[in-house]
Amino acid sequence: MVFDVLSRMIVGWAMDEHIDVRLADEALRMGIERRRPNVGLIHHSDHGSQYKSLLIGRTMQECRITSSMGAIVGPWDNAWPSP
Repeated sequence: MVFDVLSRMIVGWAMDEHIDVRLADEALRMGIERRRPNVGLIHHSDHGSQYKSLLIGRTMQECRITSSMGAIVGPWDNAWPSP
């Protein structure tokens, strides 16, 4: 799933029997289609292999999205603070 931090909405998702790069790309593309973000969008993720893939990289490059990844040593920079 793709979560829009600003609106606090899930804006993209995809489901299948197996997790793979295509699934992550479908969710990202759905989020892009639904929200139509301006240039300068930052996509933050962990270091999962699907987020390092050429497919996701191409999608982000086509849509002018900047990739951001959290630190490998700790999960806390990926956590969004609750209100």
